[in-house]
Amino acid sequence: MRFGAHVPASSPAAAADVRSAEVLQVFLSSPRMWKPPVPRSDRWISEVADLPLYVHAPYLVNLASATEQVRSRSTTLLQATLDEAARIGAAGVVVHAGQGGADGTFGAALARFLDEARQLSSPVPLLIENTATGLCSLGRDIDVWEQLFVRLHDTDLDVPIGACLDTCHLWCGADWTDPTVDQVAERAARFAAPADVGLLHVNDSQDPAGAGHDHHANIGQGCMPAEVLLAMIDVARQRGWGDAVVETPGGADEQAADIAWLERHVR
Repeated sequence: MRFGAHVPASSPAAAADVRSAEVLQVFLSSPRMWKPPVPRSDRWISEVADLPLYVHAPYLVNLASATEQVRSRSTTLLQATLDEAARIGAAGVVVHAGQGGADGTFGAALARFLDEARQLSSPVPLLIENTATGLCSLGRDIDVWEQLFVRLHDTDLDVPIGACLDTCHLWCGADWTDPTVDQVAERAARFAAPADVGLLHVNDSQDPAGAGHDHHANIGQGCMPAEVLLAMIDVARQRGWGDAVVETPGGADEQAADIAWLERHVR
């Protein structure tokens, strides 16, 4: 398994070097704005050509939204992100599973997600990420997550579908307070099972299990026991997922320490 980090998009190759990262994840546009990606230069592309590169779609993208304008903007922005990801040779585009709103139903949210996904077209896999928050989140309830992938696999789509498993999100998103290693591993396996193509986000959590929050921590600095984190990593390895990135706080030094931890304990 190759280990890397989410890094600034301005100089990703240099960021990889100072972190000893073997794989990268970047935003191609502001994560909190509706602006499409600015095309990267040939020089930028050549600098990352030898590194597996993943793109994270902006946080605003919500294909399951009950608001038509949000869905329309989301699909347009996600397609633009997929197009630029294909042009730069990215291995996948990560997008949060989406939420149907506080008053929404899972059935309606699933239907909206599928309708929007049918409009997408790309050779780059769309990696749907599990989430930790939201009352009607398609990425938090394990039964709904499994339904989502069943319906995606049964739908004629013009984009490959995979999964992105975030360890912090799984830890905080479940309805539990003190899970055992076996319980966490079982839940992780269910989240990973629908996808042969996947990416692992390795993040510790500032919050205890089941808190329903999304606050990442550096590895070993949060509430997640090391054996729990390692169990989730092992699930991804058993699925044949080859890449893992940290999305942890701090700068190059902190993320380099996280990657070094993974090298010591997983390699």
